[in-house]
Amino acid sequence: MTTKNTDKNTQPTGMAPHEPARPMKTVVDGNGCNWLCDVGIDESGDLAAQGCWRCSEMAFTRDS
Repeated sequence: MTTKNTDKNTQPTGMAPHEPARPMKTVVDGNGCNWLCDVGIDESGDLAAQGCWRCSEMAFTRDS
């Protein structure tokens, strides 16, 4: 595969440049459960309904 130099970094041709992940934060609910959420969610609302992930259900944690 050939590569080309860009102002960001060296990318294989035909591939999109790297884009950073969207802004996220952790939230602790009333039961002490940690959630990974997008920035700007209503912390007092239903976290699951807003697309947050319960950290205890994720395949990895910050401690692993």
